[in-house]
Amino acid sequence: MSLRDRLSVSLKEAMKAKDATRLMTLRLINAAIKDRDIDARSEGTDAGVSDDDLLAILSKMVKQRQESARAYEEGGRLELAEKERAEIVIVEEFLPRQLSEQEVEKAIAEAITERYQDMDELFDLGEIDLHISGCINSCGHHHSGHIGILGVDKDGLEWYQVSLGGADGSTLSGTAVPGKVVGPSFSASEVPEVIEAVLETYRHERQSAGAAHETFIQTLRRVGLEPFKTAAQSARYTPQEVV
Repeated sequence: MSLRDRLSVSLKEAMKAKDATRLMTLRLINAAIKDRDIDARSEGTDAGVSDDDLLAILSKMVKQRQESARAYEEGGRLELAEKERAEIVIVEEFLPRQLSEQEVEKAIAEAITERYQDMDELFDLGEIDLHISGCINSCGHHHSGHIGILGVDKDGLEWYQVSLGGADGSTLSGTAVPGKVVGPSFSASEVPEVIEAVLETYRHERQSAGAAHETFIQTLRRVGLEPFKTAAQSARYTPQEVV
């Protein structure tokens, strides 16, 4: 059952059960999705927003309510804080189970370590800020890495969202900005291929002066996201290749 179908079924069930809090929260979710669908159609996407976009909407709703709950608690308005937390529980029912930071780090580290063992190659690639997280609410700040990886569990399978071009305000990265997602999530087995494709694009596009090269983030900012996004998508397996 698709996420939209699950929301529709849950809304009908809440109406039958006369569960006011659940009904109100589900209606707020549907209203947010409808607004994004309208924007998507105005941009030529007749089908509306994708499932990944729907997850982003839900994630944003959770984050907003977490911030509101904290503000209410600090102001001593505990009843309102409890209301926000009750809505969070409902919204989170429709989000994938978050992989732990340790699960994501282990999976990504093993895949990258296996692929990049040549020290000369690593030296040639230079400094790249890789941020990984298993928290869909950006707990691990994956969005602030030159390459950001968010791991989630969808229907018992590990999937990874990849973002590029983020910065955390450090000397290496420059002014803090969030990275941009390159497309729908990738399967665990696709991630090493995606990283390799992105880094190969960097090596192809970077400018050099003698032995010195542009850094990854410098090249990405100069040429833009598109060639990296295309490379990442080219690493995606066709349906026939997915086991």
